[in-house]
Amino acid sequence: MYIYQLEQDRDWSELEALLKCWEEFSEFSKASIDDSDEEILEEGFDVIQTILSYFETRGFTAKEIAAGFEKHNAKLENRGWDRRAVWEVKEVE
Repeated sequence: MYIYQLEQDRDWSELEALLKCWEEFSEFSKASIDDSDEEILEEGFDVIQTILSYFETRGFTAKEIAAGFEKHNAKLENRGWDRRAVWEVKEVE
């Protein structure tokens, strides 16, 4: 599984990127009520993608995002959560 860091066709401000996150989350919420599983997955991944784009507007590097994933995982493990699956996300050139 891969998550793409997209080439931006324009420079987004932090606010524009954050508003896009809200827009996509709104679409995901609506899909969760009214739509098929396929649409729910599509909109959910749009949310993930826009959050990654927001991170980019904040200037986070791929290494910083990866470190954030590790910190998040450690937090969950410390809270007693068990893993059901592990997805590998890595920087590729």
